Amino acid sequence: MGDIEQGQTTPLVSVVIPILNEVRTIDDTLASVLGQTYRHIEVLAVDGMSDDGTIPRLQAWAERDDRVRILPNPRKAIPVALNLALEAAKGLFMVRVDAHSTIPDDYVERLVAHLKTGEVAGVGAKKTAVGGPPNGLAIAAALGSPFGVGGSAYHYATEPMETDHIPFGAYRIDLARRLGGWDERLVANEDFEFDVRVRQAGGQLFLDPSVEVLWKCRSRIRDLAAQYRRYGRGKADVAFLHPSEVRLRHLAPPVAVAALATSAVLLPWVPALLPIAGGGYAVAVLGLSIPIGRKLENRDKLRVPAALAAMQLSWGWGMWEGLARIARHGFRLPTPSDLDASRWGSPEWHVESGVDSDRDPGS
Repeated sequence: MGDIEQGQTTPLVSVVIPILNEVRTIDDTLASVLGQTYRHIEVLAVDGMSDDGTIPRLQAWAERDDRVRILPNPRKAIPVALNLALEAAKGLFMVRVDAHSTIPDDYVERLVAHLKTGEVAGVGAKKTAVGGPPNGLAIAAALGSPFGVGGSAYHYATEPMETDHIPFGAYRIDLARRLGGWDERLVANEDFEFDVRVRQAGGQLFLDPSVEVLWKCRSRIRDLAAQYRRYGRGKADVAFLHPSEVRLRHLAPPVAVAALATSAVLLPWVPALLPIAGGGYAVAVLGLSIPIGRKLENRDKLRVPAALAAMQLSWGWGMWEGLARIARHGFRLPTPSDLDASRWGSPEWHVESGVDSDRDPGS
């Protein structure tokens, strides 16, 4: 049994886990969450209608520990999952944990300690990617580098800092409700867009890299590419909503894609342009891959350029797709109701699965 009735000297914390087809990782995730030193938690497992055996695993955990509640998410989308949890939450604070990650046993305690000071509106930890064969080690190294897409500090920071975005953030629930929760029109980047609104409301976001989340990343390059293509579409949506948040680092991938595409189109008239553009990009990727892969075995070092290029070019291509989609819908964000009903089953709108599978439900 859990400690949900513990005295209110320790405020209740709602731990929110969006889930879709995570049968291979959900036990490790829940074990790390329920093993927290901060015992006064409720765990809201928001499941997007998993069909891989995840739901029986969740039910088994709920039977063993009354702190676990299962919430169905028929619409499958991540922002919908977060809003369902926000509506159902009973806690003072909300901490998001992804279903393909594990957290240290003092994770909730340390994040809540920051929030209880009243000096920050949201707090997050360092996000460390871990991967397995065949390409997971190279992918994890690329994700943890400043040379990856976006250059987010939470991948590589070593000192506490104020930041513009936190991964798997912890917030006061009354703040999240006051801001209207997460934007359900977004296919990705809903967490960044929420953080924009937190900062616009005068809140400070704090990154504590001494606290670390271990996050299982993709292990296949094609799955990584599909994931980052979706991220790029999401970044286009956020750029449309908040153009002042666009930074030069966000523009580099779509500019690279545009340069390569333009040189390919002009190939019949300017044959030298594509080799110059493609060769220049290849040299840049190879050069950046050297420091990224310096701690890897030789066979994994050779995979870093492919991982880096997949991230950058897929993200850039996805951003152009996202901008084109916004234009097609009259320069507004499309909602699921704008799309063919059958696309509700499309991974574009799904909670992201971090584990590769033959069905690839989350990429």
